[in-house]
Amino acid sequence: MKNNIPKLLLNFISITNINSPLIFDIIRYLSALLCHKKFASDFMNYEGLQLLLDLPYNQRASTGISTCLYALVFHSTIMERLCAYSSHLLPSIISLCLKLVKGEHESACSHVTLFLTLAFQYRAMIEEFDNQNGLSKFIDILKKTSSILDGPPANELLLFLHRQKLKHLCNALYRYIACHTLLYAEHIRRTKDHNGVGMSPQIYMNNKALELEDNIKAAFEYIQSNADYDAIWMAMDDLHRLEGFEVAMNALFISEDYRGDRYDATSIIISLLSFMTLMPRYQLKLCEPLSTPTGETCTAIKFVLQAAEDYGNTEIQKQALSLIIGVVCGPYRANCPNLTLTPASQPRKTSSDEVMHKMWAAIRVNNGIKVLMSLLLTKTPLCHADALRTSACMALNGLCRSRGVRQIASKLHLMSSGQLLALMREPIVPENYVTHSKFCTYASSLLEVLFGVSTDKTTSEPSLLNKMTKADIVSKTPITYNNDEVYHLLHSTLIEHGLKTTANSLVEEIRNKHKKDILVYPKKHGHFPSTPSSSTPLHSPITPCKKLYIKNSRSRLPSSNTDDTPETPVLHKSKVPHKSVGVIEHLNALDKKNTVYQPPSLDDLIHNFMREQHRKCDYPMSIVPPFSLFREHSCPSPKTEHYEAPVNMAARQCRRQYDEHHGGTRGRYLNHKYIYSKFKPYYTHKLGTRNEEWEDVNLTSCLTFSNYIVAGCNNGQIRVYEMNQYPPYNCIQTTQPSSENPDCDPITSLAISSSEKLVASTSTAVRMSCVSRVNSRLCSGSK
Repeated sequence: MKNNIPKLLLNFISITNINSPLIFDIIRYLSALLCHKKFASDFMNYEGLQLLLDLPYNQRASTGISTCLYALVFHSTIMERLCAYSSHLLPSIISLCLKLVKGEHESACSHVTLFLTLAFQYRAMIEEFDNQNGLSKFIDILKKTSSILDGPPANELLLFLHRQKLKHLCNALYRYIACHTLLYAEHIRRTKDHNGVGMSPQIYMNNKALELEDNIKAAFEYIQSNADYDAIWMAMDDLHRLEGFEVAMNALFISEDYRGDRYDATSIIISLLSFMTLMPRYQLKLCEPLSTPTGETCTAIKFVLQAAEDYGNTEIQKQALSLIIGVVCGPYRANCPNLTLTPASQPRKTSSDEVMHKMWAAIRVNNGIKVLMSLLLTKTPLCHADALRTSACMALNGLCRSRGVRQIASKLHLMSSGQLLALMREPIVPENYVTHSKFCTYASSLLEVLFGVSTDKTTSEPSLLNKMTKADIVSKTPITYNNDEVYHLLHSTLIEHGLKTTANSLVEEIRNKHKKDILVYPKKHGHFPSTPSSSTPLHSPITPCKKLYIKNSRSRLPSSNTDDTPETPVLHKSKVPHKSVGVIEHLNALDKKNTVYQPPSLDDLIHNFMREQHRKCDYPMSIVPPFSLFREHSCPSPKTEHYEAPVNMAARQCRRQYDEHHGGTRGRYLNHKYIYSKFKPYYTHKLGTRNEEWEDVNLTSCLTFSNYIVAGCNNGQIRVYEMNQYPPYNCIQTTQPSSENPDCDPITSLAISSSEKLVASTSTAVRMSCVSRVNSRLCSGSK
């Protein structure tokens, strides 16, 4: 720095002949110094970049200039200064870069491509690149490089250099499209903000770098949710006009053939395809057949599904799943189509919903359901297994919005057996708890879509399995009802609203067509009878029916229909109509203000109303009699009389010989009841600790009255105790030992008088009886 080396080098460059071999060494030495921020700043102060750009074109000198540009792009302050105050240099820089990319010197092409990859994050750079039609030149170079790799094999060094060039070009094109995605999302936000809709847009200045890593995912989802089908996006339209999709797929097929460096290039190209198919009108290109270098025919979506299943690299699997999620999880506007009528002479335009249906069908045909289901069970590699199954579950959420896919997925063993519930218990790696929580959210939404059951942390697995089984039975139940009840409801509604002429016209038309009158179902104590009463002519007085209001919510139960139309609203009893509710929260990012609601048919309302009643049954049946609008439907509970245990204890014990469950249903309960009934009159009284007084004394009889216990002993004593107290109040010796009977006779029985003042005791060994007098707090005896 003291010798002012940058200025000295610039002087050497200015006086050295461009064709001299020394010029390359000087510029290469200068590029090494430009890695330091201080040297780069002095280089810009001395207008060194202007000097390098003014040099006549020479292949060796231009190679050195490419290394200088690559060194400068890492200094954000230098690039911001270049875009803000030296914008007159940008045309020369982009022109030189495009010229070097088309050149045959691989080192210069590599450095310039890497420079553009990092420089595209500056808005001024990307605008100048578009002004010079750089995208078209990039596509031409990609075609040329792919044709060289697809041609006859050359030496290993040239193959490696061309593979590196292909990877760098695809990476630069990916950054170009990613930066344009951020700018287009800003354009949509600004348009909505100008119309008074949405949040304030984020302004990206020309000299400031775009924050791709932090905002690209949000911008991707915002465009997917808010961009119109026919929206104009110049960068994306130009890319497809130049056959960028076909070129990228050809590069993908070629990169897949080379095992040494295929992973980086394949991952980059699949990420590029995700942005190319962001707009629904370009997603059908994934279903078009393409010829591979081996001569086979393959669609892009089939290749992506194969990469997602098992490609040998986790990063490629993640990018493939990201592409599938972007295709199947877009906003679904079928529940609110545009009702604008177009003349028959004009061709009908394809809508985003039709594209969505075709993509669902394409993924199903190419075993997409099997691939995503297998990814839910993956456990390798250990560090990325939680992220893979989370992405697969999110893709299944979007794919199961199709009725056909929903019917298939609900019958698979992984879903119907509760295996998915077992996966929700804990993550594969405990450190991935945040990713596992997202997986649980998507899995709960998936179960709700397939079976109409909602899950939470307090719900047990057996309970969820029972709900899933019931939901499957309800979805298969055919719904039938009596049209006469519908006619009666229509007639009652017309009469209630004062449209008597219309009501009479309805009666006459039904009488002429069906040769019968409308039946009237009178109320009884404010409720409809369980069975219709005898038919009454329509001119009889009619009691107004209970009002039924419509709640426009999507049915959670799978329907028996096989088309991909949305679920119909459900009929509920409510006081106020409710607004429409979306399919799934994380998939319904559609702007509802610009959509038109299509009302459901009366038949759909009645079907869903009756299906909701059938779902409330404790034991739903697949075959049921016709439903009724005037009485609540309820399936009968199963009878278990044959399996119930007998009430008789002896019969129940005999039945246990061939029925191991306590003699039948409720046998355990009946056994406990029998034992309790036998021991209920008894209670125990603790006499205290054992001592010498009790060593040879045993109780032979007992009597209770009031709050006292009278106990007879084997030594002829009668002991009186008060409840819950010890020692006894008094001991009465009723017998005395004699020479004939040295041992006292035991007390065999005790009896209390009706006045509870006298106690009689007997002894069988010596025929003797004793009557003792009992006072309230004192016991005394007399023979």
